[in-house]
Amino acid sequence: MAHLKMRLRRKPLAQLIFASLCSTSAPAVFAQVSGDLGSVQSSATATAANGSAQASRAQTAPAQAPTQGSLTAAEPKSIINKNYIQNSTAPTANYSDILQIAPSVSSINPNGPGLMETQSLSIRGFQDGQYNVTFDGIPFGDSNDFTHHSTSFFTAQNIGGIAVDRGPGDASQIGFATFGGTVGITSIEPSLTPAFSVLGSYGSWNTWVTGATLNTGDLEKWGDARAVVGYTHSSSDGYLNDVGQRRDNVFFKLEKPLGNDTLLTFYADYNKIFQNTSLGATADQIRKYGPDFALNNDPTSQSFAGYNFDRINTDFEYIGLQTELGGWKLDNKLYTYGYYHDGFNGMDPNGETPNGTSFGATNVPGTQMANNYRAFGDVFSAEKTLGPGTLKLGGWLTHQSNFRDNMNVDDSLNFALKQLNFTMHDTFLTFEHVRAIRVEAAVRPHAHTGREVRLVRAQPEFAAEPEVGHGRRLQPYVDEGAAFAHAARTDQSRLERLCAIRAGLSRPEPERVLRAERLGIGPAFAGADG
Repeated sequence: MAHLKMRLRRKPLAQLIFASLCSTSAPAVFAQVSGDLGSVQSSATATAANGSAQASRAQTAPAQAPTQGSLTAAEPKSIINKNYIQNSTAPTANYSDILQIAPSVSSINPNGPGLMETQSLSIRGFQDGQYNVTFDGIPFGDSNDFTHHSTSFFTAQNIGGIAVDRGPGDASQIGFATFGGTVGITSIEPSLTPAFSVLGSYGSWNTWVTGATLNTGDLEKWGDARAVVGYTHSSSDGYLNDVGQRRDNVFFKLEKPLGNDTLLTFYADYNKIFQNTSLGATADQIRKYGPDFALNNDPTSQSFAGYNFDRINTDFEYIGLQTELGGWKLDNKLYTYGYYHDGFNGMDPNGETPNGTSFGATNVPGTQMANNYRAFGDVFSAEKTLGPGTLKLGGWLTHQSNFRDNMNVDDSLNFALKQLNFTMHDTFLTFEHVRAIRVEAAVRPHAHTGREVRLVRAQPEFAAEPEVGHGRRLQPYVDEGAAFAHAARTDQSRLERLCAIRAGLSRPEPERVLRAERLGIGPAFAGADG
């Protein structure tokens, strides 16, 4: 039998390919050693507000992921951590810009990230005012239509993470408009070790960002207190013509343990903005001046940049106390925030209304408005484990006072008053209370088949709607497995309908249908075997 020997001929192309493979193999092996991202956790133990411990470690897969899903949530939820915010978003970004990485979230910023208020931030099609926004668990927003000012309170530098809950939530979720979902913003956490960092950035449209952050670390002489303080200044000309922005933000957070089971938290920030505002451009203006047209430098025009601007000052403060007492986990936050906005505009920056006021035939007409409000409130929650379930109690009380006015002015005469259109002062009081119990599902062997049967233990949750009647809503807990229960009644005297569907069985059997009856604040459950 003849043996055929094959020899590889050394052709230039083969040598080039072989050399390329050799040169890339070593870096690939090195990357696997030095850039090991660890393993993704199979279960989530952290809440949406805090994220997981893995997310804080920069070399783990959860930290590198743009968003994380919660494995304990009953509704679709995305968690965006600090690592993504620091490394993958613009330094000028607002929370509305950060949210765009989450599924079902859409936002438009025609002037650049953070360089003007978001024109349209939607979550699953719900527009601003139709979903809830909280900061460290505190709901905030305008009282007139529950909308939010994306540039006015927080910057990317003092945001520690964001959780986007795309479901309506349950009765334990407080807020103005929770039916469209909840955006939960959390503040930056003071570090355990001392640190000082300086921020500097330059980008398109003459955009500058400078700032500094100081972490005190753990202060043993002050009872293990730790604090973080930071300042950020940004300025930009913006993408749109003559729509610039100058912004200053300073924040401070202190955490002080009081004994072994109590933590005192104090947070405060102050924000100051001067920004030119554009009401948009007509098709004719875009054809004449280009797609980036917004304002101009002509003092005889109603779209003059010197006539169209906002001056906004805001602050946000709270004192929080977390403790454990008699098996209860207690959390209380006393807070206040304020928004002070003076706005100026030409009467018609789109150029469709001619000049002329009572002070002069060629004078430029304009409008001036004020929107000022101050809110005070308190958020309280209590939680206790009761056997297989968790009992939650809580309440939210807020009071907001508002002042608004609107007037016609003469822009040419330094906004001289022509006519007062309206002025108003009102107050807004909201109270919501929460009473909820969550009982986890139990797994029992089936008497006839030997298969495991999952019986649903419901989670009735009650909450009063804000200032609208006295009805209460009752929603069941849906287990993450194959079991499902649905019961809904506004009459609190009895929970009459409850069913169980077993994993692996095609239909529920009559002897396994649960009986549920009201016992005090929650239901009791009994199977066919007692």
